[in-house]
Amino acid sequence: MYTPKLNLALAALPDNIADLLRPMVPEGTGIFSLPSLEATDSLPYDVILMGDDAGLTPAEIHRQAPRAIIYLITSDEKAVSPDMLTALQEIWPADMTGSLWGYRLRRMLEDFYARKESFYYRSSLETMINSVPDLIWFKDINGAHLKVNDAFCEFVGKLKSDIEGHDHFYIWGLTEEMYRKGEFVCLETEEEVLRRGVTCRFDERVENSSGIRNLSTFKSPVRDEDGTMLGTLGVAHDVTDELAQKRRLDDMAFSDALTGLYNRHAFYTMMARRRGTLRITIITLDLDNFRLVNECFGHQLGDEALLLFARFLRETFPDNICVRMNSDIFAVALLGEVERSEITDKLDSLFAKIKKSFASERSHNILSVSAGIADTPNPSQSVDDVIRRCGYAVARLKRRNGFTIALDPTKPPSPLLLDLLRTKADSAYCFYDDLQK
Repeated sequence: MYTPKLNLALAALPDNIADLLRPMVPEGTGIFSLPSLEATDSLPYDVILMGDDAGLTPAEIHRQAPRAIIYLITSDEKAVSPDMLTALQEIWPADMTGSLWGYRLRRMLEDFYARKESFYYRSSLETMINSVPDLIWFKDINGAHLKVNDAFCEFVGKLKSDIEGHDHFYIWGLTEEMYRKGEFVCLETEEEVLRRGVTCRFDERVENSSGIRNLSTFKSPVRDEDGTMLGTLGVAHDVTDELAQKRRLDDMAFSDALTGLYNRHAFYTMMARRRGTLRITIITLDLDNFRLVNECFGHQLGDEALLLFARFLRETFPDNICVRMNSDIFAVALLGEVERSEITDKLDSLFAKIKKSFASERSHNILSVSAGIADTPNPSQSVDDVIRRCGYAVARLKRRNGFTIALDPTKPPSPLLLDLLRTKADSAYCFYDDLQK
């Protein structure tokens, strides 16, 4: 238990009062018996018991020692004026018996230590909550804020004097209609805590000067000593930046760094999550002669070709899963029933965009696309099996077009060869099912 130091003055009181007090107080307590009090700059006492002849009036003592608790022991209660009462804690009769003196002194000490202990814990609470970077608040049963910490004030942009005693709508600058139309649940979560009577965790959204913020909030009921619900305590951690960082990391983990399309890891993860019992159709797209662009014109122009192709792919299949599988191999996954005509229309549109864009660039006009399409209605058939069928269709397509080249890795392709490739740069697609007929 917190035990404060006590300096106690007995002014113009019998000496036996000090003898009564000494057994009641802790070691180190200062008991000062004074014939009278003088008008000095300060009176260094916590409690002053003064008789009728203490030398100063209660008002004068209060001015010199505003924090001191003053008790008047008087034989003439009628002489106590109304202005004296404002400075006094209590008035005791001077003709008390010994046992009554003992009782009064014990109650006086209990009151002093209770006051000091209450101040100590209030100060500790204030220091503790203001040291925490999270938002902390106490509300009464009607939703008025009784106490908030510095972080709360900074978050809402208001002083404590503008917050304490006010409700949710006033503090956050909302009307009830704005609250109902927004994605806010703060008041509903308060009601749930009071209804359940236990600590609950919530994800809440609020708006401050920085915009919409996401809070991870713990709310607990606060009870009176008899168990009556008094209100709630809330602690909220602003997770907006953490969520944004997580999204960025997820994007990095699931996205191809160059094109922004999904990567292989994302492709397999999403297929595992979304496929279920749906039919899947996969299109693999091979950017033909891409290696020659890198070797003849440089990797920067090769990257430009990949970025253009990725953009066209995303524009053509905006509602589907578009993936860069590796260097110049791309894939599109379609979930559910899809008409063949829908696929061919989209591929024709894609090839038209590629031809128009690449034809004007000498570094890109040797490029074309070979696409293989395979599907399965069988949920037990693996995605890799469907991709292998797409690859088989692409290989057959290239052989059917009758153009494969073996290059000397020590020599660059000749201009004549590049011209030949330009004449044969024509994109095409092949359905695996057609090869089986």
